Amino acid sequence: MDELIDIYDSNQNLIGSEMKSVAHKLGHWHKSIHLYLFNKANKLVVQKRSANKDFYPNIWDISVGGHVSAGESSKTSVIRECFEELGIKLIEKDVKYLFTVKESCVWGD
Repeated sequence: MDELIDIYDSNQNLIGSEMKSVAHKLGHWHKSIHLYLFNKANKLVVQKRSANKDFYPNIWDISVGGHVSAGESSKTSVIRECFEELGIKLIEKDVKYLFTVKESCVWGD
């Protein structure tokens, strides 16, 4: 699904927004989130990606992942994505920031 996302320079300064498909095609910096959920047995919850995904369809993946929408905070994005993907309602105190990874790649057409 295409969506409007914020675009950043290489120092993480906001420089504008554009559609996710454009950002991927042109290799523009943008934010995404990953959420690692553990069950009561302290085992990582994973999910299988939809067969309809453009990238890595039918592949096992982390608990929740997604793009940060334009104007949205990373925490708000995690809460939204968790509900969209798993139907689990989180609140901000449930979410703990762990780390940032800066990765560069350009997706094909």
